[in-house]
Amino acid sequence: YGDTTTATLTTPGHTWHTLGLPQFTPTPTSHTYTQPGDYPTTLTTTYTVDINLGTEWTTLPQQLTTTSTPHTIHILEAHTALITHTCTENPHGTGC
Repeated sequence: YGDTTTATLTTPGHTWHTLGLPQFTPTPTSHTYTQPGDYPTTLTTTYTVDINLGTEWTTLPQQLTTTSTPHTIHILEAHTALITHTCTENPHGTGC
């Protein structure tokens, strides 16, 4: 997260609506920045591959890992928000 904390998750994030939760409810993918500032961040995603050749599912021993390019998050105020699209995709979305 760029503030000396990290998270390792084994399940994907979902919107509050999908989870059946009120907006701003903490979730396993939530993170709160406690201080305004600029935070350098990257995201590393690791995929496990399951394959079915017609008889049964087999998990391959290798994993695929990809890391995003670094981005700086500018925190002006600390408020929780979970969104499903970027402001370019939905200019009227939360935080846009």
